[in-house]
Amino acid sequence: MDINDIKSDFHPMEYIGTLQEGTLQKGYWVKGSKIYNIGNNDGHFQFVLDNPSLFDIDISIEPLLPEQIMKKLFIEGWLRIRYYTISTNNGFTGFWLVGCDVVALRKPEIKDFCYWAIKENLMGYHDKITLMGQTEGDAEIYYPDSGGVTTLLSEKRSYTNI
Repeated sequence: MDINDIKSDFHPMEYIGTLQEGTLQKGYWVKGSKIYNIGNNDGHFQFVLDNPSLFDIDISIEPLLPEQIMKKLFIEGWLRIRYYTISTNNGFTGFWLVGCDVVALRKPEIKDFCYWAIKENLMGYHDKITLMGQTEGDAEIYYPDSGGVTTLLSEKRSYTNI
């Protein structure tokens, strides 16, 4: 996949609804065994700008726009993971949002993160999780009432989608 193959007009929020009332509680950049906890303050992009060497990016040599940097990281296999809480009629509810280049290609790494997050008591087996690729229609949502994260973890890998 080339950086130009990712649609710039694709808006993942169409799939998960508005987050205007949502609050970022946790954020991570993940690639393989590298897990960078960005907390809930500055955001994913600012973390990259503050720590370009962690991502093998030399911003002085590669003066890319924010969107181009994010696309570059996705293509290189980085996962952008966030946990949001949203106020509802019944109190608060939360969900995980995983951004990547191609969902089917990155599912093994996504599952590895989920196992790690569960072990660290950051994620629950029945939490809602949304996987968002960077092309239109590349999205999967796992709802708590149908198993949430447990359903994702129980899936067998399909090589036909890659």
